[in-house]
Formats: sequence, C-alpha cells, structure tokens
Amino acid sequence: MIIKITNILQSEGTTNMEIQEEINGLKKQLDIHKKNLSHLELQKAKWGGLHCPAHVNREIEDEKDAIQRLTKEIERLKPEIQSVEPDSTPIDCRKLERAFREEYRLDELDYGHLGTTRQGEQLQLKLELQSVYVALKVKERTFAQLLASAKIEEPTERQQKNLPLLFQQVDELVRLEREKNQRLFETTEEMDKQLSQTIACKILDEANAENIREIGVIIDEIKCSHQKEQQQILHILQALSNWVPRPLAEIPNKARFHLLIGDAGAGKSTVCRYMALRCFEGESALQKEFGITDTTPLPVYLRLEDFGKMAADYTDGIHCLLACAANFWRSGEGSNKSELFSAGQLLNAINNQQVWLFLDGLDEIPNPEHRLKLVKIVQKIVKSNSFPQLRITLTSRPAAITNKLLDELNTPYFYILDLEQPQIEDFAHKYFAANLPDETKKKCEDRAQKFLDALDNVPAAKKLASNPLLLTVIAVLHYKEGKLPQCRAELYEECIKQLMAQKTTTSDHLISFKYPLINPIIELNNNQIIRVLRDLAFYAHQRTKNEVFLNPELLRLRLQESNFIPADKKSVVDMEQVAKDLMNKCDLSFGLLAFRGGHYVFVHRTFQEYLVAHWLSLQREPEQKTQIQNMLENPAHWQEVIRLFFNRLGNNDSEIGNELVELVNQIALSQNTPALITLSAQCLADFEESQPRCDLHDKIKSSLQQFRDKNPRQPQLFLASGDALGLMDEPKIDVANPPMVYFEPDKPFNMGSNENEREQPIHPVMLSPYWLGKYPVTNKEFGEFIKGGGYEKEEYWFDEESRFGFDGRKFLRGLAEKAPLYWLGEQFGKSRPLTPVVGVSWYEAMAYCRWWTLTWSKATVSPFQDNTASRMPQSKGEIMQLPTEAEWEFAARGFEGRRYPCPGAGHRNPILNE
Repeated sequence: MIIKITNILQSEGTTNMEIQEEINGLKKQLDIHKKNLSHLELQKAKWGGLHCPAHVNREIEDEKDAIQRLTKEIERLKPEIQSVEPDSTPIDCRKLERAFREEYRLDELDYGHLGTTRQGEQLQLKLELQSVYVALKVKERTFAQLLASAKIEEPTERQQKNLPLLFQQVDELVRLEREKNQRLFETTEEMDKQLSQTIACKILDEANAENIREIGVIIDEIKCSHQKEQQQILHILQALSNWVPRPLAEIPNKARFHLLIGDAGAGKSTVCRYMALRCFEGESALQKEFGITDTTPLPVYLRLEDFGKMAADYTDGIHCLLACAANFWRSGEGSNKSELFSAGQLLNAINNQQVWLFLDGLDEIPNPEHRLKLVKIVQKIVKSNSFPQLRITLTSRPAAITNKLLDELNTPYFYILDLEQPQIEDFAHKYFAANLPDETKKKCEDRAQKFLDALDNVPAAKKLASNPLLLTVIAVLHYKEGKLPQCRAELYEECIKQLMAQKTTTSDHLISFKYPLINPIIELNNNQIIRVLRDLAFYAHQRTKNEVFLNPELLRLRLQESNFIPADKKSVVDMEQVAKDLMNKCDLSFGLLAFRGGHYVFVHRTFQEYLVAHWLSLQREPEQKTQIQNMLENPAHWQEVIRLFFNRLGNNDSEIGNELVELVNQIALSQNTPALITLSAQCLADFEESQPRCDLHDKIKSSLQQFRDKNPRQPQLFLASGDALGLMDEPKIDVANPPMVYFEPDKPFNMGSNENEREQPIHPVMLSPYWLGKYPVTNKEFGEFIKGGGYEKEEYWFDEESRFGFDGRKFLRGLAEKAPLYWLGEQFGKSRPLTPVVGVSWYEAMAYCRWWTLTWSKATVSPFQDNTASRMPQSKGEIMQLPTEAEWEFAARGFEGRRYPCPGAGHRNPILNE
C-alpha cells in the first residue's frame, strides 16, 4: 500500500533533505544581500544620485551580482527536491492535541473575560459559544429539479461542467431584479409545468454545447418563442437550479472533500478549529454534531499562508503540502523548535488511518499560480482514490475563487451565509451566559435582550452584526459599557479601539518589534499605529480603482518621516520590514487589517471610510474645505466618508461644522445635482445627531424648499429636494388630512376610446361626486399604516360592503415580509419618506384604504380639506377606497375628452415623459 501511494506522490528522482537545507541556507544569504542593497540604495538617495560616492555605487553593483548568483543557484537546486519518504513512526496524537489547544487558547479579543480565569472553563465556554458558528448555514447548488423537469436522469460530463457557469449568470440577473423588487420571486403560485420542462430542456441543450452562450441571449429566445416576461422565465430558472441552504454541520458527512467560501470574519477559521478540537474529543462529539460515524480522524490544521511561502521551493506539490504541515506544527522556542511530526509521518498516517486535513485560507496564498498548485494537489488526491480514509476541508474568501480554479478543483463547494437573526440571538444569549456565570438565568437573558434591542436601535451596529467577528466585537463593547454608542462615528471608533486594545498585553498598549541589529526593541503605541493607518486609509481611498489596497511603501515613508521611531534606530533597521511587520501585526493581532489577494486591506470597508473621515477631521479648516470640494466631485465614492466626517464634527466642533454643512448645501444647489442635494441633507442630519437644532437647520430647509419650488418641471431635481426635506423630517405630513381634489360631474362624460379595442365602445357614464387624492400615498403615510398594525389586524384586510368585494386575508397570511416590495431598499424604500410608496399590491392598497377609513373617518373635522376644492363635504364618516376606472378616467380627461391629463400636452410633453 505504501508503494502505491509513493508512486502517486513521487516525481522522478529521490528526496535529498541535505539539498533542501542547502537551499534554506542560500535563501538566508539572499535575504541578507537584499537588505544590504536596500540600505545602500537608501544612502544613495540621500546623496542625491549623481553625488553619490563611487564606493557606494560599487557596493550596490556587488550586492546585485550576489543576489543574481544566489537566485540562479537556488533555481538550479530546486528540481532536485522531488518527493517525501514515508515514515512509519506514529504521530503522537496527545502531544499534537496539547499543541493545538495551546495554539487555540482563549484570548480576550474573542469573548472578553468570560467571567472566569480557569483555562479549562474558558475553553468549554468558548466551545459552547462557537457552536453558533457551526450552526451557520451554507448554500450549495443542486440541479435535481432541472433534471427532473427535463425528465433526464444524469447530465453529461459537459453539462456538469457548463451548468454552474450558466446559472452563475442567472444568479446575477436574479440579483439585479431583486435589487429592484426584493419580493419579486417570493410566490406560492405553482409553476407552469409545461413551460418549466421546455426551459429545462433548452438549458440542458445549451449546456451541452462546446461554447455556451450568454444567458441573456437564451432568455430572449425563450421570451420570443413563448411570449413570456423575463421575470417569469427567471423565476422558473431560479426554481430549477436554486441555492439550497444547509446547516454547515451537515457538510463534513455529506462530502469528504469540500471547499467553504466566506467573507473575512465569516467564521471559516473558527469552524475549522472547532471541528478539529471536536475530533480530539472522540467519536461521540463528532457523531452528535456532524453525523460522522467513522473512526475518529486525526485532525491536522494548516494555515495556507505558509504554503504560499514554501510553494516555490518544491517541484512536488504534495511534498510541499506535507512539509508545510510539519513545519506549521513545530514546538519550542527559537533554535530549539522541533517538529511534532515529519512530512513522512503525516504521509504514513494519511495512508493507514483516518485523517482530516483543514487547509485554511486559500486566498492567503498571494500568488495565483501557487493557489492553483494547491488546488491541483487536492484534486490529485481526490482522483487517486488512494486515500479512502482522508477528509479535506478547504477554505477561502470569495476574492480568490475563479471559474478556472473551481473547474480544476471539481469538488463540492459551499458559500457561508451571513448570520441570520436567530443565530445572532443565539450568540447573544450564550455570550452573556458565559460572561455572567454567577448571575441567574433570567438576568443573563435580560442582558442578552438588552444587547439585541441595542442592535435594533443602532442601524450602524446592525449593519456589522451579520459578520461573526464584528458581532463579537460589538458584544464585547456592550458587555463592558452596558450600551452601544448611538453615533455611528463613535461606534466605529470604539470598535477599532476594542479590536486593538484586546490584544495588547501592557498597560500602555505598546506593540513591540524585535530586530537583531538594534537594542532596545522598537515600540509603537496604539495611538501612533492609528495615526499611520489614518494616512494609509486616506491615500488608499483617493484611488477610485483598487481603493481598498493599502500600500506598504507609503507606510514605510510615513514611518520614516515620523518621530515614532528614533533616528538612530531608523539608520540601522530595514524600515520596509518594519512597515510589513506593522501591517502583519494589524492583521494577525488586531484583526483590523486582512491580507487578501496579495494586498493588505481593512477587514471591513467601513473602518477604512471611518479612518479617512477621522483623518479629514484633524486637518485645518482651509484644508478641510479644499478636500470636501474635491470629494464632492465624486459623491458616490466619498459619500460615506463625508457623512462620517460630519458625524464626528457633531461630537466635537459645532462652529466649523455649521460652516462646512452650509458649504456642501451651496455646492449642491449650485450644481443642480440630485445626489449632492440629498447628500447635503444627510450631512446635516449626521451633524445634528449629537447637536441640538439651530438656525442652520431652518436656513437649509428654506433653501431646499425654494429650490424645489423653482424646479417643478425637472422631476429628478424635484424628487431629490423632496428626499432632502424628508431627511430633515420636513414638511410634516398629516395622514389624517391628505390633500384632496373634489369632482362633481353634473352630466355624463364619454368614457372609452376607438383607438384601442379594449377601450371600445365609447359610452356615456354618469358619476356621483367624489374626492380624489391630490398626490400619491407616500412612504411616510404608508409607514403609519404599518405602525398602526396594518399587517397585524385582519379587520383591515376584508370588507364585505366594499364595491370591489375585498377579502385579502389569504394574501396576508401568505406574505413572507409584512411590508411592501422595495420597503427596505435604498432606491424606493422607507428611507425616502416623501417618495410615493411602490411595490404595493392591490390587496395592500385596499387594506390601507380600509385602515384609514376605520382610523380617521370619524374625525371631528373633515379630513378632506384643500384650498382648490369647489366645495366641502357636509357629513362625516367618509370612506376611503381605490377609484374606479371611470373615476380615474374622468379625473384625467374631464368633459373635454383630453388624451393627456395636462391641458395642451402632447405625447412629447417633458413632464409626462420624465
């Protein structure tokens, strides 16, 4: 059996560990020469290039020659490293477990102090909390419904390859449609089986082609041949091949080899380590949580960042992986470090017993070729069928995933979904139970509920809470303070402080950097680190492309210019290395930065935007004005930064804030840009979050009202100024007294048209007097219906006396979301209170009318008041209802039989067209 495996793993030639040691020695020499070259080039730059002494130039050339020679020698020796030799010495499982538990030790960043200092209790409490992560859901693709609809049992090999690519395009189209209509595909209606079969067969035929076409072209063909709308076709496609949510705990037993994909802080590493620890605890734990009934596997966890560092040194990929795992689990300090196991021992274990490899962080391999190399290793193992007892869990962030990589891997992959509300609630209850071990169960539950209420009341915190890492930080913050900051800028600042403070071990929050050439060590405190990160964030955000990438060279220059590091140390230490070490510390120790795709970025974009706003708030007033004017040239890119800047100013400097808010308002109105008009009101609202209203509020309100009144024929500007006034909660809307227009026909009018068969014949209709709303119902008005129990009380959803025979109770019970479509969307939703409510069904519109009638029709003063009305109703108890087609038509056409509502308007009327 061993011979069979080594044949799979080995290339031609034999292993020579002495050659590897020689390569390692040459690499150390290479690093020294590179540092020497960097130091000499820095000296040359100080001399000004042309004035540099000749001996310095000679030394630079010598270093370059040495680097070139060593590089060639390393490349010459690499091909001689070929394979790994099996070692039958068993891996000491208990020793590995102790090392793993030490590596997995509890720290304050994760969960605060957890109410106990005993390490055994801490670990148990941590495991209890992290069971929330295993309760995360993943989504996977399934084509069972597609094949069933097409009445096909098995897809061809080409279809298996092309179907995921086709349906990735479907996902994108569905996502775009959902942005317009959040509940578009939520329906209980049965699909047309015949159409479903036709579409399924069409998709399978397309997937069987050598070169697949764009999904949009395919959908257009279906639309033309079957006279169906695109949304209907997308709904069927989504049902035929949908992402199926599954508990993450089901995956290990479902697929021995699998890939977990998730964003930074989604819990990928936590899940891997949690599952590995459960392996050490035995069969019962694995069977209970993951349904695994096999013999308990030996868990081997590996950060793939280390594989990326070693990949270039090995021609044989599997040897590299095994050697990397052995190198990762080395115990001891400094030169006394020893391997817990060798690559050969791990190979022997994989061959002869149950082993579970956790390969964590494919995205942390910076070189795409090395990522592909790792994927090919996994695929080689899968295809060989020589490791029937091996399991592999591979993780990655989405940025590193490509179609080529997935095609090469050819194993099941699952996307980790964000935390859902039940999981957030579960985390909260377990968190406070762990932190308050001496309190009663009721008190712990009360604290958890208080935290959950705080999340609901602070939208900025709610925005971050679906990410497990950031939810943890917010929980720690609430645990310490008993509340969350209401101000967004203050919340982000406290989160950053929390991330940094939890990992520092000294009272002064000093971070140490040790280098062999200097003594004492370099130390930076948290405030100094934040100062340089602010600069990095600002200069990164100035780029409109790749603006999240942080530049180590810029950080090096910033450290070189600062007084954070004494001058005598700057001259003897490699400042480039200091910059890299600082970024690494912000990644591994603080969790504030992350290394993705070969670049350092902030773990959440919000933190970068906040630090840019912080940087701007520290500049002098003239510089602030200049920067804001520049930022307003690209408001979409800088909007959040500008708003956070004013949010910070509201806590600190009201006088400067007043001037700058007025500046933004003036620029917005002078440029006639809808986005800027809305932004000006948002800036005022953010500034006033921590400030009492002042004369500036009324001044800006007046300017917006005047601007709106001057632009009635420019709908975009009119709507933008209305949105801005809505953000300022102006004007007030009296739901009980909506503006109405009175119609009292004294003779029949001619209804219908000969231009359309559906409107024929023209016939006289006599209408009773009626009132019609002057404006559409706004989001703010419909919001009052929701607050008033509109979706909770069935009495609003039926009316036996209605002229329409209204009964919407069945519709109400079938609603997944108790709100209109788009209600939570930024474009049309409740965040724009003066925008007409959209996405309302006929049942919802009727329910609104019924609610208004039962709530306001008994008003002591008639609600129908309008200065333009010809007369007022004399009785109370009015009924609000939807207008009939005849009432609509008469209001638009009048006795004149107008074709368009506006007198004298033609089909090119700009108001109607816009």
